[in-house]
Amino acid sequence: MRRLLLLVWLPFVLFLFPLPPQAGKQLMNEVASGEMATFKGQDQSTGVPAGQQAGVEARIVSAFWTAWIESLSLVILGLCVGILAWRGHRYWKVSALGLSIVYLAVIAFGYISSERPVPDSLLFFGTDNSFLRSVQLNLRLVEAGISNGSLIRPARIVYANILMPVFQAIVLGWLLWFYVRKQSA
Repeated sequence: MRRLLLLVWLPFVLFLFPLPPQAGKQLMNEVASGEMATFKGQDQSTGVPAGQQAGVEARIVSAFWTAWIESLSLVILGLCVGILAWRGHRYWKVSALGLSIVYLAVIAFGYISSERPVPDSLLFFGTDNSFLRSVQLNLRLVEAGISNGSLIRPARIVYANILMPVFQAIVLGWLLWFYVRKQSA
């Protein structure tokens, strides 16, 4: 289990690339070529109203930079905790417990506080809940990425928003079980 704590963070290093300006252009191209560009009066090359294209690209790149810095911070913390666990450092369990709590809190806070506008055309079903809107947007981005032949963004969304929270919850449960068992013995 200790070595797995390091190995599980290594794929995140791959997900740090491409850098946000290139990722923003790639996302705009995916949106333009996918079914997501169905609004009236939109520029056919980007799927965005012609007068708002520069503003939308700037907001997308800004959001990508924020997410990139958050991901870089989590990767650095994860790799440090993984190295501590791999080497069997004295406080690796406390570090892994703290990192699991931090990662799950970041993911939960990202979904709860997400007030980004999600067009109704991107949703599978209508809802006012920002959590459900964000989940649907992520699923739509996975769908659009796969249909356009891009596997990096869908893999990152699935890994960061589904697999890693499950893994972190398992680590959290395992370490809490370990501490409870140790206290009762």
